[in-house]
Formats: sequence, C-alpha cells, structure tokens
Amino acid sequence: AIPWPVIYEAWILDPYFDRAAVITRQPLISRVSVTSASLPIRKGASSSAGLSGKARAGDVYEVTALKDGWGKVGDGLWIEMKYVADI
Repeated sequence: AIPWPVIYEAWILDPYFDRAAVITRQPLISRVSVTSASLPIRKGASSSAGLSGKARAGDVYEVTALKDGWGKVGDGLWIEMKYVADI
C-alpha cells in the first residue's frame, strides 16, 4: 500500500492532476527500521547466503517481498525480519 500523503502530493503537483496516476516500481510490503546494532544484508534469503553489507540500528528499508522470515530490500538483497520493526 502507498501512504495517502504520497499519492496526494504526487497528484496535486502535476499540472494535469485531473489525469494523473501514481504507478509504483515495485509493490511495497512494509517500511521497516533495523532494531539490531548490526544486521547482515545477504545476497539471498538465508543465513548461509553471501554477505553484501551490514545495516545499523535505525536504518530504514522498504521491504518488497517476504520469504521464510526474510525481507527483500533491494535487487537480490535480503535482511532477517526478526531484527526489524515496522514503521
């Protein structure tokens, strides 16, 4: 779901608002904030998948897919959902 303020802002800023539409690039499942001091960002939805980087407490991500307790946060990048909170 797209928050109403985002839709409204996009709509009223368009000079042809009567014909405006908001089309998302990817469906957004949720926006989350990291609660762990350091959270591995993996190249797959598994703790054995290769490491791509680390997230820190307070970092915000948009989750576009869920798989077995993991959330997709980029092109092939995953974080473990038990270390984040919805915002």
